[in-house]
Amino acid sequence: MPLRTRVGAKPVPVHPRALARPQSATAVRPQNATAVRPQSATAVRPQNATAVHPLVPYSIALDQEPIPLCVVLVSPRNPLNIGAAARAMSNFGFHQLRLVNAYEVAFREARSAVNAAAVLQQAACFSSLSEAVADCGWVMGATGLQAREVAAPVQRLERARALLLRQAAHGRVALVFGSEKHGLSRQDISHCHQLAHIPTRPGHDSMNLGQAVAVCLYELIRETDAVANPSPLRSPLAPQEVLDRLHREWSTVLVETGYAKPRVALSVDRKLRLLLRRMHLGEKDATQLLGVARQCLLALRNGRIREKALREWQQAPKDPVS
Repeated sequence: MPLRTRVGAKPVPVHPRALARPQSATAVRPQNATAVRPQSATAVRPQNATAVHPLVPYSIALDQEPIPLCVVLVSPRNPLNIGAAARAMSNFGFHQLRLVNAYEVAFREARSAVNAAAVLQQAACFSSLSEAVADCGWVMGATGLQAREVAAPVQRLERARALLLRQAAHGRVALVFGSEKHGLSRQDISHCHQLAHIPTRPGHDSMNLGQAVAVCLYELIRETDAVANPSPLRSPLAPQEVLDRLHREWSTVLVETGYAKPRVALSVDRKLRLLLRRMHLGEKDATQLLGVARQCLLALRNGRIREKALREWQQAPKDPVS
């Protein structure tokens, strides 16, 4: 067999076909040459850039919540839906489940909540929505865009989340879902500061309760930076229990002054509750209005108080010092 030799090296056997290959077909690199990759083919990352894997898992401690939020289910009837809602809460790190007028059998049989037993064990039951959200400074209801008229402002979920996160920076907030059959009633809506709508196909905007809970909670934690650093508010809002006291006092004022007639009393009551929430009252402002309402009631029920107030104003100087 022919041999190919190299200076200073031992002979190495070479196949005859290799000897017949033309020299032009062999790529020869100069000894001092270095491999250079074109600059346009090189991906340059800025020095301050950090590599983020697109599939980084959502991580939060078991004893923490992304935001101080409670999920409220009004009159749930299907145990599978209760279980699915609890499982969604466990998936995204929320623990506060509250049930209003829940069907007791359905609550006991909520068995689809895989890895969510703790959420169901800690769930609290209430007889009214007012009691369930008494400690919450902001209440957002989830609803579909149905033919019925809705008095509270309605926003798409991705827009409503920003305001909810800002409110959560100052205290507990609530996310309320209605029953599987009828959704939120007008009375339920009157307890909400805002309503959120999940955009769905026209003509079929009703979603399964468990699915709706999962979609809403995912939207709330979707951008972790927004959850950790929400835009600040001017001051915390008055909690629901303060607004409820304010609502009761002013409702009595409207009845005793004759503003609320018996045939429209319920409608006036709902409008007043919505008005108080649209005002976005701070706790100090709400307390001041509460004092005004109580003084009005004292004057209505005691003629001597009215007479004394009128005399004081009659005797006061025309240009009182502020």
